[in-house]
Amino acid sequence: MRNLEVALRAKQTEFGEVLEALREILDERKIDDIEKALRRLEDLEISIAVFGETNAGKSALLNSLFDRDNDDRGDWLFEVDAQINHWSESVERSNGILWQDVAGLQVRIFDTPGIAGDFLEHLHRATEIAGACDIILYVMAQQVKGELQVTAIRSLLKTGKPLIGVVNKIDLLRPKEIEAIVEDLTGKIGLASGHVVESAGHPRTGLPMVSDLTEKIVSVIESKRGELIETTIQDKLQLGIEEAQRILRERMEAERRRQEELIRATEREAQARRGKAESAVGGYAKAAAGAAALIPFGIDAITSTLVTGGMFWHIGKIYDQRLDAKVISSVAKELIQAFISILFVSAATLAAYLAISKGAKTNPFTYALGMALDGTFTYFIVSAVGNTFAFYCANDMTWGSKETAAAALKDYVVENIDGMFLDKLPAKYRKQVKEKINPDLSA
Repeated sequence: MRNLEVALRAKQTEFGEVLEALREILDERKIDDIEKALRRLEDLEISIAVFGETNAGKSALLNSLFDRDNDDRGDWLFEVDAQINHWSESVERSNGILWQDVAGLQVRIFDTPGIAGDFLEHLHRATEIAGACDIILYVMAQQVKGELQVTAIRSLLKTGKPLIGVVNKIDLLRPKEIEAIVEDLTGKIGLASGHVVESAGHPRTGLPMVSDLTEKIVSVIESKRGELIETTIQDKLQLGIEEAQRILRERMEAERRRQEELIRATEREAQARRGKAESAVGGYAKAAAGAAALIPFGIDAITSTLVTGGMFWHIGKIYDQRLDAKVISSVAKELIQAFISILFVSAATLAAYLAISKGAKTNPFTYALGMALDGTFTYFIVSAVGNTFAFYCANDMTWGSKETAAAALKDYVVENIDGMFLDKLPAKYRKQVKEKINPDLSA
């Protein structure tokens, strides 16, 4: 007895650690179920759940196990009760009566709903009750009548708990009827023959015949002892672990969906901002191009810088970037200078390009072409620096990394030089201009 108690106490600590890990995940009801099972380790208590078909004499059999007089209703512990047949959690909590001490373990017996036509409605709950106990009794007084009863017994067998088949009311059955019931339990159901006993809980004459059943229960408990409780708790914990895993998977899936939706929302917002920024760049580039076509280039450079500054302020507002006038002016100037150094090999080639435009404007017949040269060039430069600045704002970068800015600007120039600049120049000047720009870009 002492060794059993020590062993079960050790298991209680081990199982308690698992419970603590589950406590943060499972709901109170499931935790309470596991805690009740764990308390049986402390109380050294075995539980038996008794199932049986309606009218199989289950209540009378249980009363006889407790030495109660079935002829005296006032002496009953168990009876056919509407509450039992309409099972509920409140009924279950008040159910369960201590029977006797077996091998140092207290044995508590639980009654369960009678299996009738509505059994399938509470089959899941009945299986839960069976899974929470250590031994199952199944009481019969006639042959298996159909699939309902087969389903019921097999569902109880699947719990893996020791199941004792009880052929009751043998005082009212002929020997062949008893043999037929036993054959049903061992043949149709698959119960081991050694786990079938005969009884008469409330015979018409004589004393109840429950000694074989009592001996069988005692034999099962003595052979397995603490293993019975351990198995039940392990099953409970395993169900808890599986439920916790399911909950965690659902949480992870929900978090994955939330993150995906957050990414999609961020992408939608980024796309909307890109659209606004591109629209703003296009508008400012057209305005600068118009000014360049009408204003002499010396003044036009100042105008383009002012337009670019206004564009930067607008883009910064789209991306919620706070920039003061000094920063905007400095950035605009640096990007325009970087653009010029990328597009032209040297100051001499820039001067040569400007000479083409200036020369065209000195001739009244080619003045419009000179205007087109200035307008196209200005549109390209404002678009390039505007989109580069928008890229910087979109990625929330600081302006300290000039090399990164220059790289982004160069990528834009290389990608767009033909479609936005060279191919749009007046045909008369296209070849001359190509000769003046950086050969690495026009190759």
